Amino acid sequence: LHQHGVSDEDDYVNMFIEGFHDAIVLYAIALTEGMKKGYSKKDGDKIVQHMWNRTFEGIAGEVSIDANGDRYGDFSIIAMTDPQAGSQEVIADYYGITKKFEMRTSV
Repeated sequence: LHQHGVSDEDDYVNMFIEGFHDAIVLYAIALTEGMKKGYSKKDGDKIVQHMWNRTFEGIAGEVSIDANGDRYGDFSIIAMTDPQAGSQEVIADYYGITKKFEMRTSV
């Protein structure tokens, strides 16, 4: 989000909204490519194929779609760092496209 100028917690965007935004961007990219090839917006099966095997910059970072049309997921593991205060911290990350699991150095 910082790359898009969002730095204030008041400007936080819900992750479901981010996903919806990125889905619309992906559809727009595929539709534009399909229409350049002479497809109609009604040629859904052909348009969808332009979504596969693709990586693009989404609202919250890089979005990658595999050959089956599935999105590679990135996940973070959050641990309770101070149960008394209720504070939490990301302790590890998994990157779907590279299939790498990395522990954070602060742990």
